[in-house]
Amino acid sequence: MNHAPALLGRMQKAATLLRTERRSIESIARYVGYESPVAFAKTFKRVTGRPPGAYRRRAEAAAG
Repeated sequence: MNHAPALLGRMQKAATLLRTERRSIESIARYVGYESPVAFAKTFKRVTGRPPGAYRRRAEAAAG
């Protein structure tokens, strides 16, 4: 799927925050420009293949 560069940049920033910060998903959604955490979660899953919570859990498990 072809995603706009601005969207990819926002999702990459969100992915970094999910891996490195203990902020809530709602807070991260707002930080990257989403008013709705649901819309953010749907977009994040469409771009990365995982919902934000699952992405964070997998990153935490990989980190040990």
